[in-house]
Amino acid sequence: LAVAVAVAGWATHTQAPDLLLFSAAAAFVALAAWLGGSGAVRGAWLPAVALLALVPLPPALVNAVVLPLQLATAELSAALLGAIGIEAVAVADRIVVRQAHVFQVIESCSGLRSTQTIALSALLYGAIFQRPRAHWIALVALAPPLGLVVNELPVLSLIFHPYSSFAAVHETQGLAMLV
Repeated sequence: LAVAVAVAGWATHTQAPDLLLFSAAAAFVALAAWLGGSGAVRGAWLPAVALLALVPLPPALVNAVVLPLQLATAELSAALLGAIGIEAVAVADRIVVRQAHVFQVIESCSGLRSTQTIALSALLYGAIFQRPRAHWIALVALAPPLGLVVNELPVLSLIFHPYSSFAAVHETQGLAMLV
């Protein structure tokens, strides 16, 4: 609890409300330990980790991760289009289709959020179904490549959609991917 109070004090002093999530997670685990011992801590650690998933990533880290994901998404999209007989080339974060249409893989199409959601879902799955620790590690380790592959669905659907230049199409596909 002392750590939770110290982090909350620091968050208030520095006016960094994001740090309050760390404080809340620490307080949750500490209260579980105080009220129920180690058994309660085993039950409290996953909700505490889920709470930490709400902490925004630092912009420098996001930028360092998003650009390589954008480039990988563009390359994979061009390769998939080529595999089904559609001429496509990836040029940086753009996909040139049949030398006539250019599609840009923007930051929100990088797959970072999909990967985060899949990793958190893997942790939840492991907890609910009481899987061995090796399964948890394997599931979380598979989150990045699976996030990249799952991210290809909206990217390719935008390429194939005749009205993909309209914002409403992007919003609808984004909501569908969330579900």
